[in-house]
Amino acid sequence: MPQGGAEEAGRQAFFRACGLTLYGPAGPGAAWGCPVSEILAVKDTADAAGE
Repeated sequence: MPQGGAEEAGRQAFFRACGLTLYGPAGPGAAWGCPVSEILAVKDTADAAGE
């Protein structure tokens, strides 16, 4: 769980480095994810570049 405990900042940095975003208030059980619109935008950019 990225929230809480002594290593909270390091875990949150890891989740952010993976491209995830915190949804809602930070705290135990908070949801992390990546907006579908961002995933699709990256795919569209890669498709346009021929990757």
